[in-house]
Amino acid sequence: MTATRRSLAKRLTLDDLESRDEVLDKDTIPGFEKAFIETRDNRLISMIEASLARADEPRLVVITYGAAHVRAVTDYLINARGYRVEKSDWVVVMDYDADG
Repeated sequence: MTATRRSLAKRLTLDDLESRDEVLDKDTIPGFEKAFIETRDNRLISMIEASLARADEPRLVVITYGAAHVRAVTDYLINARGYRVEKSDWVVVMDYDADG
């Protein structure tokens, strides 16, 4: 699946809670949520689990993934692993020029 910068940038924000539009638009295409969000969330969490299982000592783990998956990762790390948020940074991994 590919996309242009313009199409990706239309929804380049993420809040802790779902917006009204996110709630109302949920799964307007049958199976989309499960195929593209839940499946990817589960795959990402499995990779995080594997990485943490190999950790012999504390280390920094950087996760570069789409913003739509941040809620699932945060929920997993806090509720399943007992982590807490001390600091959070937004890092731009793709710059978007609206005129380009």
